[in-house]
Amino acid sequence: MTEHGNPGTEFDPALLGNVNLNSVNQLAKSISSKLDLFPEWVPSPDGKSSMKDKHRPAWILKAVTLIDLTTLAGDDSLSNVSRLCLKAARPIAKDVLEELGFDYEDNSPIHTAAVCVYPNRVQEAVDVLKKIKMLGKINVASDIYSRQKYFDN
Repeated sequence: MTEHGNPGTEFDPALLGNVNLNSVNQLAKSISSKLDLFPEWVPSPDGKSSMKDKHRPAWILKAVTLIDLTTLAGDDSLSNVSRLCLKAARPIAKDVLEELGFDYEDNSPIHTAAVCVYPNRVQEAVDVLKKIKMLGKINVASDIYSRQKYFDN
């Protein structure tokens, strides 16, 4: 019996020492302007940034694009993984997206960042995402909290 997997690494804050914060902020601003999600910031009375209520839906939609959908049930099946991938591709109801001015079709920028499945379901997730032309837009993550063990044949 051999246990496979990523043993991980200790967090090293020194790795963040060379991050160019101006570049990161510029990239974030560029992306948000292309999506036209966050065009206006309003200072709050306490001096901190806040958003107007009209931007709240945009923030919620942006949050959806940063999450992963996970299925880590021991009895997962191809149909469960397929439904998860389809939900990741279209996480918001069509009428809601259209009311907010977004296209629900193939070019919609609103989808989750990833799906997370057990290692033995990764290929199924990849195949489904390829079929719906979302592989590369939606990542496949695996083995996050898994204690699965593999047996050499």
